[in-house]
Amino acid sequence: MTIVIPTRDRVDLLAPCLDSLLRKSLYPQFEVIVVDNDSVEPRTQALLQALQAKESRLKVLHKSGAFNFSALCNAGAGAGRGDYLIFLNNDTELVTPDWIERLLFFASAPDVGAVGAKLLYPGGRVQHVGVLLGMGGVAGHFGSDLTEKDFGWMRRNVLPHDVSAVTGACMMIERDKFDAVGGFDDINLPVELNDVDLCLRLAARGLRTICNTQAILIHRQSASRGGGALRLQRVYETERRAFYERWRAVIRDDPHFHPGLSLYSNSEALP
Repeated sequence: MTIVIPTRDRVDLLAPCLDSLLRKSLYPQFEVIVVDNDSVEPRTQALLQALQAKESRLKVLHKSGAFNFSALCNAGAGAGRGDYLIFLNNDTELVTPDWIERLLFFASAPDVGAVGAKLLYPGGRVQHVGVLLGMGGVAGHFGSDLTEKDFGWMRRNVLPHDVSAVTGACMMIERDKFDAVGGFDDINLPVELNDVDLCLRLAARGLRTICNTQAILIHRQSASRGGGALRLQRVYETERRAFYERWRAVIRDDPHFHPGLSLYSNSEALP
């Protein structure tokens, strides 16, 4: 099992993420590949050096250049040895210690591609239980205004279910399946929608995507990215167009969503 964590500084997020992962995870055998994208803060360097010295499960891979989430994930996957890959954001922390086992239960099935988890904001509200195609025009997180214990539409907030995509903030996939579709698209989708694109390419090969809501993590969404807001908005608009042109036929009709529900609401509101 290889866990890939892209990062750039923000030791205030990375330290609790790694501590939670290394201390709480029950799964007996895994390696952590931290892909360091030009960190410059001394505290970050000190943390990574200290962990490498005492933690045999952790390896740091240095990759320079402009932020490219897809390329960082692909590089981390290539540096790992596990038969299964977990892509994990550096602003996450575990809630369920057996999260790996819960994801692996589905990811090991021959007809399953990617598997995601239930992600909560620090305050306890839902951030992710799957991605809905067409939401907001392209894709979004349906159910993201629920509390952890709310059932949600068709009990999707509390039961494992098929979805069109899951977020790359916490995604497990078998290495052979990841390699078969060429990994993340680091050319056209370096920052945005690369996770959804990966799931749709897996689906094109007949592989399902599942969100297992029994695997739960805290996610401080986008807290670690930083950077200029205007530049990020331009990147998002460019990649949004590229994604839409590639998947416009699929975006029109998410097979895992009722057509009577609104694509412009975070819950089960009617149009």
